[in-house]
Amino acid sequence: MGDAFIVKFASVMWILYPLAAVKAVGAFGPLWLQSRQWQPSRSLARLVYWCASGVLLVWGGLNTVVSNLVLFGIVRPSAGYDRPVMIGHAWIWDPLFVVWGLGLLLGLTRTRTASNRQANILAPLI
Repeated sequence: MGDAFIVKFASVMWILYPLAAVKAVGAFGPLWLQSRQWQPSRSLARLVYWCASGVLLVWGGLNTVVSNLVLFGIVRPSAGYDRPVMIGHAWIWDPLFVVWGLGLLLGLTRTRTASNRQANILAPLI
């Protein structure tokens, strides 16, 4: 896989650097903020979590549907595809994003308080 992989994807490898930076900030940012005693408001934090839940559901849902359409021959990529990899995406990896988004959504809805719903303009969201 080594050299062939690098040659095949050399033209798009640049996208991995900003993607890795965004993921690193998402993974370590909260820890860094906490080490500086930054306490976001409950409403701000919940709004961010609601947005994250939506992104996870849309991303995982669309990718699950598209990868299954490819597997069933409804969508045919012009360059072909690797069947075992597509099965992994369609039946394992992408549905896990949906499960993650649903878990976050369930946690958010179960932890809403009556005072939070009444006191906030964004009550339907948080």
